[in-house]
Amino acid sequence: MQEERRKFDPATAERIDEYCNTLKEYANGNKMPFTFIVEDPSGNSYVQNPSAPTRDQYCVKTRWLRTPADYEVMGYPCDQATLQADNDKHSLKDPNAPEKPAEMVMKGKS
Repeated sequence: MQEERRKFDPATAERIDEYCNTLKEYANGNKMPFTFIVEDPSGNSYVQNPSAPTRDQYCVKTRWLRTPADYEVMGYPCDQATLQADNDKHSLKDPNAPEKPAEMVMKGKS
């Protein structure tokens, strides 16, 4: 698809290439330090731990209650989103958790 884009929208293709190259530099350890934040209301994101099976000292995982707006982003109808968010509040073990989407923060080694 990127090859097609180069023919019809070379400026966008170039920006995408630059972005991908930057990500490769982070992944290869050529650009440090960095912070990579994933906000995922569905909670289906996966970031591989290069230190497995031990805990990754540079990764911080934080969970929040989903809001009705988070459920709507995931495709829930408005009424069902509100109901599900209310159910989450009652079933969550930590009732003081803030209402934000799930977020994982990875910090590159310095």
